[in-house]
Amino acid sequence: MAYTFDAQIVSDLHKDAYGCRPSAFWWQCWNEATDDERQAEWDDLLDVSARRYALEQEDERIALEGFEKELAQIREINPRLTEAEAIAYMTPIEFEDNPNLNSQDVEHWVWQNGILFTERGRQIVELVKQIHGVK
Repeated sequence: MAYTFDAQIVSDLHKDAYGCRPSAFWWQCWNEATDDERQAEWDDLLDVSARRYALEQEDERIALEGFEKELAQIREINPRLTEAEAIAYMTPIEFEDNPNLNSQDVEHWVWQNGILFTERGRQIVELVKQIHGVK
């Protein structure tokens, strides 16, 4: 049997799959496992990681759909608003005239909307930073 597991990155794969590093008990089991058992665990981690990624992609799609729907509703109420003006309307009131506003604040707001790690989310971050004068 050809083994594809990599003991050097299995901790990273575990984190991708379950959102945390392996426990001491998991490491004990890993260290005591045969190569066949390690390969089975590796394959399981790959499967769980792939399923988790697919779910995250679906969550982002749904969040982006909701964000775009809210944006469209704002522009429907006032068709003269540009996209930037409508997005400015959507941002928290604390963003207005706030000299302490920073990139992390903007990214957090976009993250709360569930779209930070999408291409559109990155565009929104840059647009909001521009709107509010964040460097």
